[in-house]
Amino acid sequence: MNIIWGADGVARGNFAGINIWCICGIPEGVILPVKDSKKTNKKQRAEIVEQIKNKCIWALGSSSPQQIDSFINGINAAEQLSLMSAYKLLQNRGYQIREVYGDLGMPSISGFKAIKLKDADNFMPAVSAASIFAKYALDLYWERVHEHYPQYEFTKNAGYGVKAKEAITN
Repeated sequence: MNIIWGADGVARGNFAGINIWCICGIPEGVILPVKDSKKTNKKQRAEIVEQIKNKCIWALGSSSPQQIDSFINGINAAEQLSLMSAYKLLQNRGYQIREVYGDLGMPSISGFKAIKLKDADNFMPAVSAASIFAKYALDLYWERVHEHYPQYEFTKNAGYGVKAKEAITN
């Protein structure tokens, strides 16, 4: 079976929260209604993720705020850890991944050839699927965090700096 692999991550520039990367493999012949996650809303992402779960191969990896803060290289090292975690999950399931498509910002890790293309999440379905799945996972994360810290409105700002959040922290 021929599989096209793509990877994408979310939460690189946020002030709070985790970093998530997804690797998604789309088997030959599978068609998904995917596009860049930034062009979808929560409801659309949830619907598309159900199709990805049923038709594709996927794994998520993440780095906690504590891990991000502990690295000398901060978010860059955290992204490598998140991507490597997803890759190792797929390896442990028996998948041999030789190359993975991603955007120019995809970190390089050992184990596979990273094919970095400008705006890959706009035209590579495997990268778009990974983008949507990672953003969906981040949506779920912020819903759980919001239950404990509703005053920060994380379900609205996803940990990114916005005026409402700045007003609370000042």
